[in-house]
Amino acid sequence: MTENEQLRAQISILEAKSRDLAAINASLLGKTNSLELENTDLRIQLAKNSKNSDLPPSAEGYKKAPALPKPKGGVRGGKFDHEGKTLMKVATPDIIVVHHATNCACCGRQFAASEVGLIGQKRQVFDMPEPKLIVTEHQQGAINCCGKVHWGSFPAQVSAPVQYGTRLRALTVLLNTQFRMPFAKIGELTQTLFGQTVNPNTISLSLEAVYNLLEPVMEALIVLLLQCKVVHLDETGMRVEGSLHWFHTACNEFYSYIFVHKRRGKAAIESEESFMRHKFKHYAVHDCWKAYFAFDGCLHALCGTSAPRTYRLD
Repeated sequence: MTENEQLRAQISILEAKSRDLAAINASLLGKTNSLELENTDLRIQLAKNSKNSDLPPSAEGYKKAPALPKPKGGVRGGKFDHEGKTLMKVATPDIIVVHHATNCACCGRQFAASEVGLIGQKRQVFDMPEPKLIVTEHQQGAINCCGKVHWGSFPAQVSAPVQYGTRLRALTVLLNTQFRMPFAKIGELTQTLFGQTVNPNTISLSLEAVYNLLEPVMEALIVLLLQCKVVHLDETGMRVEGSLHWFHTACNEFYSYIFVHKRRGKAAIESEESFMRHKFKHYAVHDCWKAYFAFDGCLHALCGTSAPRTYRLD
């Protein structure tokens, strides 16, 4: 083999190695790009929280920021330009207690409260009264006239021989709905405060009574929302006696209409309680839940999140 032939053979070998290296480099470059994309996606997922995505606050776990973070380096107490809400003395206090000297420092004579002739400093204490249930007895009176006995009528809210009043029942409803207290805890609280345990059945009946009283308000909310140009629709899972139910919401920045149903989809959205059964005709904003598209009388707008999604409407 001549020298030129040897050189050509070596060049061929080098070219083959170069092609192999180029292929390996392309493969590594592809893997690097794939890892970079995966790394970017993971960073995006790690940066998600309840404020910049559709994650609920409960998903943040221990990473969730405290509700009232304390600024570092701040001044304790109210700021100088802050309009405070300090307690102000009242002109007519409910109870007046006069503190006087008990005896004379010279002769030792005991003093009586009636001997106080001058009042010095005044200090007022705002406190809760001692919790106590007030029992009001309603008696049905009779009056004889024209040979006939005329009996009085009890108020509509006084329907049983012994019962709780409207104020206490309203308190149990407030504790359950606004402060999320379970029935058992409400009973413990009323026992601690008033010496009476309100049973779950009483609280349930009170909730039902308030629900019936608020029915006109709910109907008014529907009327107001039907007039709005944009209404947001959503469903949120909840537990009812251990079973999964759904909060169905129709709302905007001013009004909220909510009802609970065992189902999330068509059965709930087309039910009697649903807002959509009233044939809303403006923009309905939702997360592309298929059941909403059964209503073709309104304009549909999709709300998006930070994560891309693929939807199928068929």
